[in-house]
Amino acid sequence: MNVLTIKNNLTLDSIEVAEMMMIQHKEILRKLEGGKDRKGYIEILTEHQMAPSKYFIESSYTNYRYFRTIEQKFTKQIV
Repeated sequence: MNVLTIKNNLTLDSIEVAEMMMIQHKEILRKLEGGKDRKGYIEILTEHQMAPSKYFIESSYTNYRYFRTIEQKFTKQIV
């Protein structure tokens, strides 16, 4: 498990959450960010005046094919 510290907060990346839940990473991102057919958790938190940044931090990395890939970091508030 790769636990990262960002601004004194422990985080866990969405790729590892997907592996733990045995689903594809894109499904985790869809649940968080939403899609055309439904709202995501981030939008729902925002609508209810809850700061999504307390729970999720958007991040990115470059994969082995040199493509920039979006991911979310889960903060210790969620984990």
